[in-house]
Amino acid sequence: MLSDKAGQYINECFEVKPDEDRLYQIRNAINHGDIDASNPEELIRVKDKQLRLWNIVFGMLGQIIPIPTPC
Repeated sequence: MLSDKAGQYINECFEVKPDEDRLYQIRNAINHGDIDASNPEELIRVKDKQLRLWNIVFGMLGQIIPIPTPC
């Protein structure tokens, strides 16, 4: 359940050290175009974090948006 992992998600988004590895900081860097696209290591790091953030966000949306179960 999502609420069981709330502390973990808060940590990943706002408390991880170093700051540039926080999901919120990664999201901002993507949004503002601050990612060095010529650095393969940076792209791998960001892609991994972007996928993790996507999972958290859609998990939260799934809690508030009902999705009918197919019959």
